[in-house]
Amino acid sequence: MESHSQLDLKAKIRFMIKIAKIIGAIHKHGYVHRDIKPEKILINKQTEEIRLTDFGIV
Repeated sequence: MESHSQLDLKAKIRFMIKIAKIIGAIHKHGYVHRDIKPEKILINKQTEEIRLTDFGIV
């Protein structure tokens, strides 16, 4: 989020909620990512689609 400082606070909060839901869904299926960091979260600002990448250490 820091590298996208042009986002307003409401957009940052929306993205963080979506990221939390993604992590929750992963945990619900019995998986743990174990290496989540900002560069592994891809955000499309136009569509607000978020993808969590690099599940090599799941």
